Amino acid sequence: MSLVDEVTPLPDENPAEISVRVRSAIIDHLRRYPLAGDTLEGIVSCWLPSRYRDKAAQVVESMVLAGELALRPLPDGRALYVRGPALPESSQS
Repeated sequence: MSLVDEVTPLPDENPAEISVRVRSAIIDHLRRYPLAGDTLEGIVSCWLPSRYRDKAAQVVESMVLAGELALRPLPDGRALYVRGPALPESSQS
């Protein structure tokens, strides 16, 4: 199952449930690929459906505040998001 499949909304899904699914998809990706990093645009285009762009920005911001993601500024002014200290590497495959 792809990350896109994992976060496809159900017809009766509320915004809080969507946030939980987006966060879970990001965490699952980072556990599979602990050294992964991407911009918000990359997260949306490669990890999530584009319709979650607005929700993804909120989720990413909350994950940075929680230490689950770390922000690294890029030379062009954009932000690179990587696994943060509060999200340890999984020992599982």
